[in-house]
Amino acid sequence: MKHRSLNILFITCFTWLAISATSSLHAFAASVKNAGMGLTGAAHAQDALTAAYNPANATAICDRADLGLFWDHYSGKAINSGSPVPTANGSFNGTTKRDFYSPDFGINKSFCFCNYQFAVGIVAYNRDFLKTRYDRPIVLLGTTRPGVEIIREQISPYVAVKFDPNSWCDLGCFAGQHSLGLSVNVIGQRIKVDGLENFIRTSIDPSFVTGNEYSYSYGCSPTIGWRGEWCDWLALGVAYTPKTHMARFKKYRGFLADRGRLDVPERVLTGIAINYFPCSTLAFDVEFIGWDRIRALANPFPATGPLGTSTGAGFGWRNQTIYRVGLDYQVLDCLTLRAGYRYGKSFIKSSQVAANVLTLETVEQYVTAGATYQWNCFEFSLSYAHGFKHKISGPIPAILGGGNVTLQEVRDVVGFSVGYNY
Repeated sequence: MKHRSLNILFITCFTWLAISATSSLHAFAASVKNAGMGLTGAAHAQDALTAAYNPANATAICDRADLGLFWDHYSGKAINSGSPVPTANGSFNGTTKRDFYSPDFGINKSFCFCNYQFAVGIVAYNRDFLKTRYDRPIVLLGTTRPGVEIIREQISPYVAVKFDPNSWCDLGCFAGQHSLGLSVNVIGQRIKVDGLENFIRTSIDPSFVTGNEYSYSYGCSPTIGWRGEWCDWLALGVAYTPKTHMARFKKYRGFLADRGRLDVPERVLTGIAINYFPCSTLAFDVEFIGWDRIRALANPFPATGPLGTSTGAGFGWRNQTIYRVGLDYQVLDCLTLRAGYRYGKSFIKSSQVAANVLTLETVEQYVTAGATYQWNCFEFSLSYAHGFKHKISGPIPAILGGGNVTLQEVRDVVGFSVGYNY
């Protein structure tokens, strides 16, 4: 009975997150405070969701809990031209549903044991989200309205410890406080694919290509983090998450390469936080995402093998390196302002634009702003991010009749959170 209750709780948490998930600045969004600073968080710890970026950051914050909500409003479309099929040309709205919501939650508790400072807690947030739904069928793809939805939600319990290696021996340049952190990432994902009837005959499993409602998959992986404080005004952070092996999507084993397997890519995050000036922090992060090891995403279109095999067609994504910079300034004892910028070249290659009619993930640049007001033990935070419109153009493969297609997208994300220091 006890195990059954735990299973129900686990499924309920994932369902709550998945129902309201949003893409929020690509890859992931956690913490309204960090979102206001361009999503910098490798070395700059601000609230109980800091372990979503680097679990070692948890020793740098107090005992607190944070609950946030992001609202994502975005618009994207595909513009086809030059196709010999007249009805295939024109502008197609790929975001008929433009508003999505995503909650996040974190709680942190610190304690001392044997002269070491420990921190334990848990964070829950949206790891990835992608959703398109077109306003009408695209005859090159199928007979119904095409679209794809991929959601990943993550719940991560963690532990971190802070220590001073110079208490053991004189390590010179390693002077200062250092923290190590480990989180266990429990990931749930779901997918839904529609409007690809023209590809059924090219699949190894024609019944599991399109129109099969939602399919679910789960997996688990660790994140290892380090944070070093060399002096009062300088901190560095590094976090690494290996590729997460996920269970296969059984309902779409005829669509996704490797019989429905959609793993979560590895991530390397590094960053620096500088508090040289009073009441202000400047943070800079670099993140690498290894999409090329995920066959369902990295395999090119057209492909050498049938749809659903290990060499079957994917989306042709390339690896990403994302740069983020953020600044906060404490204007008053109770008021802090933030600003940031984020740039990451799209994972969509120009040669693979046709396949990515289903994804529309083209935005590369964001500017962000935010603020926090503190009232007694409570904090109220706001953030805003604008993703600039960006277009990517490329050819339509000959097997679809030829021509050209242009993808474009623009988005705005607003976040609100409440924090409590206990």
